[in-house]
Amino acid sequence: MSEYLNVLEKHQHDDSIKREYYLEHQSFNNSYENNDEIRIEVRNKEKFTVPCESYLQIEGSLEKPEGASGEMILTQNGLMHLFDEIRYEINGKEIDKVKNVGVVTTIKGYCSFTPSDIARLQPAGWKHVKDNQTSRDLMDKTEFVAQYPLSACMGFFERFRRVLINCTQSLVLIRSSRDIGAIECVTPEESKKAEGLAEANVALLKQTAVKITKIKWIVKYFDPNVKTELSLMRILDGKRWLPLDYQQWDIAVYPLVPQTTHHTWSVRTFSNVEKPRYLLIAMGKERSIMSKSDFHHCTLRNVKAYLNSDEYPYENYNADFEAGKYTSMYNSYARFQTMYYGRTNPQPLLDRVHYKKLGPIIVIDCSKQNDTVKSSTVDLRLDFECAKAFPQNTSLYCVIIHDCQMEYNAFSGEVRKL
Repeated sequence: MSEYLNVLEKHQHDDSIKREYYLEHQSFNNSYENNDEIRIEVRNKEKFTVPCESYLQIEGSLEKPEGASGEMILTQNGLMHLFDEIRYEINGKEIDKVKNVGVVTTIKGYCSFTPSDIARLQPAGWKHVKDNQTSRDLMDKTEFVAQYPLSACMGFFERFRRVLINCTQSLVLIRSSRDIGAIECVTPEESKKAEGLAEANVALLKQTAVKITKIKWIVKYFDPNVKTELSLMRILDGKRWLPLDYQQWDIAVYPLVPQTTHHTWSVRTFSNVEKPRYLLIAMGKERSIMSKSDFHHCTLRNVKAYLNSDEYPYENYNADFEAGKYTSMYNSYARFQTMYYGRTNPQPLLDRVHYKKLGPIIVIDCSKQNDTVKSSTVDLRLDFECAKAFPQNTSLYCVIIHDCQMEYNAFSGEVRKL
């Protein structure tokens, strides 16, 4: 009741910003073919930008050969499978980079997005998991205009929620060598058992291409009022170093796992500053273009992560996917939104049934670390145990979310890593 007694309190109106608007920035390229490097630059140093609110606009079409019995559509998150690498630079210095973009953003999206997010992300090529093999949310026919928020494909844009002052920015995209990972064929139900149809569609699918006609980087700007602008100019004139703290998404891939029931993977070594916080682990066969899921459980029983000598998680999962006993793994996946975003009411995108069908993605929280991990280097190792031997041509994927600390001097333009 005490707030009702403040009869003299006036309404506070925030007028620090006069105007917000978006501007399109075109790439320098005339071609967006496979293996091309696409560079887009923002050179308005006198303007104030909010990079976390920016997004990519991609225009293009599906070019399919005649004679396909099924319908060619973009896969789940198919737009990101068109690129092998995305890189972000400030004043010519690399700030963030994501390789294997399609796999990283798909794994991260399955963990981060809620079912209500998918309606907002349909223009980005995401589909509801219950109909992701038949939905044409992005395209009505064969052409599309997609808008993909950069906060969904790079850790810098997701975590750095501040304005950038007096700097040039560059976004570099490397087109993939082929488009087969972005396209799939939806075969009519009555034709699925036709002899030779699957092989014919596979051959036609390899001839199908995604033709990109335009790529734009749409960046958010704002005009501050006089008081706010003066305070920002004082920071600039003071030659102070401004922090660029965020969490980067790295991916490690083990392309062909030996056909054994136990496997140890020495992933990589990190510096103490970049020690891992969360691990998102998935397993998949070499991508099948007629497959109805991205990843497979491979009869997984346990996964252990070791940072130097410390193991995560402490308890074993003891999963049995064939018997439907994988609750511990699903619960660790469902808790990711609480651990990473602090949501009190998490809503995982995958329910328990679709987690087994489309996943599973094993989430390991290693954000709480004791003094034994706080050395100059941190070695990451993963141990896998399966009920049966890994299937042939199985690959392991590990998305590593780790700290990254950088800073820039808005006056001199220098960027350095801590």
